[in-house]
Amino acid sequence: MLALIPTISSLLMLFVGVERFLEPAQIDAALDSTYRYLGGVYLGVALVAWWCIPRIEERSEALVAVTGAIFLGGIGRLVSIADFGAPSAATWAFLVIELGALFLALALRRSLAPTPHARSAS
Repeated sequence: MLALIPTISSLLMLFVGVERFLEPAQIDAALDSTYRYLGGVYLGVALVAWWCIPRIEERSEALVAVTGAIFLGGIGRLVSIADFGAPSAATWAFLVIELGALFLALALRRSLAPTPHARSAS
């Protein structure tokens, strides 16, 4: 789920653009360029998350870094809510995932860490 959401969202950002939300007359080149640029950055985050999955035990630090970036995106959504008001129900769902993913990754990393007993036995 953590890798699938940014993958789909970033591809929509890159290939559909901000027209998902605004009428073409409301969009200028700077807005569209910035939106698609951020879509590319978001796709990079998704690719790192996918890279972490097969060897999560060895790549948990990268997963924490990626979820930290996603968490910061959630902070950006909170600023937007403060400035512009409540978003759609789907956006609220994304916000919960974005803010919670870091804590889940930290818990996963802790559960994957070898115990002191296991370290001394090896």
